[in-house]
Amino acid sequence: MAAEQPQAPARTTDVPDGGAKDEMVVIGRVGRPHGVRGEVRFIAHNPDSTLWKKGMSVTWRKAGKRDRQLQLTTMRPTPKGLLVRIEGIGDRDEVGKLVHGDLAVPRDLLPPPDAGEYYHVDVIGSVVYDADSGDRLGTVRHIGQTNVDLLEIRLDGGGNVTVPVLADYVLSIGEQPGRVEIRNLHHWKD
Repeated sequence: MAAEQPQAPARTTDVPDGGAKDEMVVIGRVGRPHGVRGEVRFIAHNPDSTLWKKGMSVTWRKAGKRDRQLQLTTMRPTPKGLLVRIEGIGDRDEVGKLVHGDLAVPRDLLPPPDAGEYYHVDVIGSVVYDADSGDRLGTVRHIGQTNVDLLEIRLDGGGNVTVPVLADYVLSIGEQPGRVEIRNLHHWKD
C-alpha cells in the first residue's frame, strides 16, 4: 500500500481515478520508452502495490483509441517507476504508441481498502459538505496527486477549487460512500 502522509486523514490505495465502480479501474499509466528494445516505463499509482506482477494482463486505454489488452512479460522496479516489456512489442517505436495511456484491471482483482484508505474512483462524484455547518459545497470532479492527493471540487455556486487532502482541510473521505467533509474552504477559494 502507498506510504501514508503523516498529516493526511487517509491514504490512497492503488487507484487514482477513472473506471467504473464495478468494472475496470485504472491503476497506473504508461510513461516514456526506455532503450531501443521495447521496454517502457509504467507509472503505478501505488508503486508499493503487490498487484503488479510479471505475466499480468492489463487493459490499455487512451481517449480516442480502442482499448488494448497487454501482457507484461518482464518487470523491474526503478526509482522512476517500473520498467516493463510487453508481449509482442519489441521496439521503441511500437511501445512509444502506448505513452500516456492508462492501465486498468477488473475491479475484482483489487483488495478492499483498509480502514482509512480509499480508492480515488470511489471518491470522484462524491458530494462535498462543510464539516462545521453541514452545508453542501459541491462535488469532487477529479483527484490529482503530488505528495498528497488534491481534491478538485466543482462548487455548487459555480467555479472549481482544489483542496489538499490534509487533516486541516479534509476531515472525512471514503468513510461514507458518496460523502466528503471539509473545512477551511476559504483558504483555497479565489
